[in-house]
Amino acid sequence: MTISTGNTPTTVPEHGLLSLSAAAWEEAKRRALVIAPLADLAVVPTATALAAAEQLGLSPRSVYTLLQRYRTSGGLVSALAPRPHPGGRGGTRLPQPVERVITQAIEGVYRTRQKRRVEAVVGSVSKVEMAIFTPPVQRHSD
Repeated sequence: MTISTGNTPTTVPEHGLLSLSAAAWEEAKRRALVIAPLADLAVVPTATALAAAEQLGLSPRSVYTLLQRYRTSGGLVSALAPRPHPGGRGGTRLPQPVERVITQAIEGVYRTRQKRRVEAVVGSVSKVEMAIFTPPVQRHSD
């Protein structure tokens, strides 16, 4: 984050606290009460991770993930804040050009009166993909 003090802009490290909602900050503090003592242990026993998971309402795997994030951050409470999921229903995980090619193939080949096989859609995507994403052949003359 950059702030201006007079004529000189100053960069201040910002660890996500400004964008956290009040609920996310409260959840991070609640998690810190459980995770911080575990971070001091060299090895966290499974039984301890299970107890922490039960206390936080998370899976044991999530406890280990939070523990790693907390240790990596140097003990910042903000590292324990809930993070939005990157995908899921309705979202896309593919780059926009690839998404466009697939959508065009589905609309142009599959969603027509004549129902084609899925293989036809895959073949259409492959042809368009080759045309768009394959770099042209370079001919060198020596």
